[in-house]
Amino acid sequence: MQEMFIHDQRNAITKALNQGRQEGLEEGKVAARIEMARKLLAVLDDVAISQASGLSLQEIAELRVL
Repeated sequence: MQEMFIHDQRNAITKALNQGRQEGLEEGKVAARIEMARKLLAVLDDVAISQASGLSLQEIAELRVL
């Protein structure tokens, strides 16, 4: 039973680490899209930026205000 407990704990830790990595990757992707949109603000209209970055028009408008 103790071996099963240890095995279960290892699996739980591994799953949590993998989930954390996945969430970190997603956050990085969003940050990269926002950075791309910021760089395009001076040269493109909101629709073109939205199409290029995948951000919504509302998100682009919020970037313009900042």
